[in-house]
Amino acid sequence: MSIYENNSYFSTFILHQQTAARVVDGGNILTYEHRSPAGVFALISPWNMPLYLLTWKMAPCLAFGCTAVAKPSEVTSMTAFLLCEVFRRAGLPAGAMNVVFGDGATTGSALVRSPLVKGGVSFTGGTATGIQIRRDTADQIYKHLSLELGGKNPTLVFGDVELDKAVQTAAMAAFENQGEICLCGSRIYVQSTIYDAFVAAFTAYVQTNYKCGERVGAVVSHQHYTKIRSYLLLAQSEGATFLCTTTSTSKVPPADPTDGYWIPPTILTDVPPASRLLQDEIFGPVATISRFATEDEAVALANDNPNGLAAVLLTRDGARMRRVGERLDAGLVWVNCWLVRELGTPFGGMKSSGTGREGGEYSRDVFTHVRTLHMPLQ
Repeated sequence: MSIYENNSYFSTFILHQQTAARVVDGGNILTYEHRSPAGVFALISPWNMPLYLLTWKMAPCLAFGCTAVAKPSEVTSMTAFLLCEVFRRAGLPAGAMNVVFGDGATTGSALVRSPLVKGGVSFTGGTATGIQIRRDTADQIYKHLSLELGGKNPTLVFGDVELDKAVQTAAMAAFENQGEICLCGSRIYVQSTIYDAFVAAFTAYVQTNYKCGERVGAVVSHQHYTKIRSYLLLAQSEGATFLCTTTSTSKVPPADPTDGYWIPPTILTDVPPASRLLQDEIFGPVATISRFATEDEAVALANDNPNGLAAVLLTRDGARMRRVGERLDAGLVWVNCWLVRELGTPFGGMKSSGTGREGGEYSRDVFTHVRTLHMPLQ
């Protein structure tokens, strides 16, 4: 996906959108729906995939007639700064799309609380921040809230898979963009019948194809590096098995790196079921692999998490694809693939992964008010 696709999709969507009309009361009254822009929005985007996720909000906001004040992450704000120049050169009217810079606690909080932001808030980021936004806007009930929050996404690998393809898909879902994607499948559950073979093949594939400085980049900041490292220290203290390590002598990267914030892809097995490693969103190149025996156990393990953003289901059984896929607590389920998007489909999660959906008509619901008119035909 790209910023071009975001803008191109919503610019054409508004040319073909539909509305509903009905004749009621014995054919005497025409009832129809009318939509209008909701007003000024606060658009707040995270530091990962910063330009793509920011334009994912900007494009429908403008398409449906709203104006906005956008706040990119203070960690990765340069692309948003350069986007302002693109808007200027494109002749976007002054005030239609505004960008402010600052941290979440001050600038972001002031923005979402502002009475001038009458339309609502579209936010992508951490669950704790999403909870704070709900608190900050509790007395402004009229604001539309679309909160796309954290994910701790499961990948379920059943025993009937074609092993090489399953390994490739699971590795991509775990380690692309060094795991700094909210949709990454960092909890991998493998059926016992192929567990040993999968772990061996998966480890070999990751070691060959996901190397720092090649397919894996440095993590975003020292603060985030320290956070990820703390989970690796936790894994070490809990007796987890490290299948990919930093060096031949150390399982955990140094506290104060001298050559950048590099964390090699790390695979953990033998993780205790109640560990925070299986509950918290680490948001880095760290994946756990656990066993399951039956289909019901797989679903229970996948759903045993406060988040419910996405899931990956790997199986060749067509009936199981539906049977399991429709039971997973996830707003997005990928079967034998990952990160496929059609921009008209609803994007968002269940449980603590947020509220609301965006994409196509779902974005229209966020950025517009709908009213129903009843008019006599005579």
